[in-house]
Amino acid sequence: NSRRLLQVASIIGYKFNVDLLNAVVENFQKRYLDELVEEEFLDYNNNEYTFSNTNIYEVVYVINLDEELRKIHTKVGEYLETKLTTEATQIIFDLARHFSESDDDYKAIQYLEKAGEKLFNEMQLRESLGSFIKCSSVLETKGLHKWNDEDKIAKKLNIFFKIGEIYLVLASYNEALEIFQKAETIANTFNKKSYIARSLDYLGKVYNLTAKYDQ
Repeated sequence: NSRRLLQVASIIGYKFNVDLLNAVVENFQKRYLDELVEEEFLDYNNNEYTFSNTNIYEVVYVINLDEELRKIHTKVGEYLETKLTTEATQIIFDLARHFSESDDDYKAIQYLEKAGEKLFNEMQLRESLGSFIKCSSVLETKGLHKWNDEDKIAKKLNIFFKIGEIYLVLASYNEALEIFQKAETIANTFNKKSYIARSLDYLGKVYNLTAKYDQ
């Protein structure tokens, strides 16, 4: 029915197109979309639907059950992967958002990292930082059953280094120091010598930039 369709649409995003909605909704019927436009829940323009206002979007989104949210986010992410090309790299940000809200931790980390790299290359440093921090959070809180311990440790340390590098560029030296110290602790715990060396090198840069030469 139209209410169910509106709920699924809210998971896709504030804006969405018919093809994507059709891909994730069973027994999709466009007439329900037409009803939602008539009832002014949605606006339609150039094959794209938009929620009439942010309040409607936010209220409808929170109605969804957590399990259902994760399921639809996964379906949306899988559909968007089929549309990812070298010319359509902006989709990476949508993939990062949907998989980070799904149960697929592996792809969440994959696309959050790619989104962070893309934003960093575009010098959108704070947005890039947010993506890498979210990536780090997924690494900390999820099981990552597809990863062995060696891969998880290496990925965590590399993400920490990237976060620290951004803090250095932003001249946020206290935050950079904290993240590099965490990296050094993890590297020492697991006796990762190359990562220990990198951690110490970064710590040296922070101390040099903050004129703490005795450190």
